[in-house]
Amino acid sequence: MLRFFSGNPSVQGGTGRGHSNAMNLLFRMGSKLRFAGIAAGLLFTFVGSRDAQAQFPLPAIQPSPPLLAPPPPPTPAANQTTQELEASEREDSGRRLQFVWLNPEVGFQWASLGGLSNSKLVEGTANPRSSGLVVGGGAGVRLLYLTLGARFRYGLLADYHLWSLALEGALKIPYGKTEPYVFVNAGYGQAGGFHGGGGNEVTKVNTSSVQMGGITAALGVGLDYFVTPVFSVGPRLEAQALFLSRAATKGTGSSFYDDKGSGIGIATSGMLVLGLHF
Repeated sequence: MLRFFSGNPSVQGGTGRGHSNAMNLLFRMGSKLRFAGIAAGLLFTFVGSRDAQAQFPLPAIQPSPPLLAPPPPPTPAANQTTQELEASEREDSGRRLQFVWLNPEVGFQWASLGGLSNSKLVEGTANPRSSGLVVGGGAGVRLLYLTLGARFRYGLLADYHLWSLALEGALKIPYGKTEPYVFVNAGYGQAGGFHGGGGNEVTKVNTSSVQMGGITAALGVGLDYFVTPVFSVGPRLEAQALFLSRAATKGTGSSFYDDKGSGIGIATSGMLVLGLHF
């Protein structure tokens, strides 16, 4: 029994060496298999990346554009223009868009009825040239630089009264707190109320009932100075043409007015205009 379990030393030694050789063989085979797996994995990764690159190529890198040269320094003329614009902005009255305007006015008027043409319009005894105080006013709307409206004018002249009602258009140019403008108007005018209603003691002519009227047209210039964004004051000058006619007038004591007459007169006015702008 003891010999069986202890065995032959030579046999036991051979068995131990065989077992050790087997273990070494398995270890070497495992190492080779592990190395082969790693190599296969690297090969698969490399091939997959080449396929992916072939299907989805990377965008080409575009060259960056060249840098622009810096702008040249401003010239003295450009600096002066900039300074003038800044000064104009500082001097601006601060007014915004305007839609409605009102213009009361007062001034002096000179008129000559039949001054350009007198075809039995008025007799010399009626003193067709006269001057005096004139009052009036206007109202209308504004569209940027254009104004449209109506104007009434009543002249209390020394020898007769002269009034007109006209439609008016103007072009206005804002410049800081000032606003120069040009205008034209056209409408209807009438002259009457000639003095000497009781009859002239020398000529025995009574022209108080004589009335004449017709188309008027005017052209002029003006300037508004804005004291505030909504209130302005300024002068206005105009020249007016009067295309007048009259009916036959009996009972004047002069055969001159027994028949109808016509003529072209002129008038000039210098006004001080107050303005309200909304």
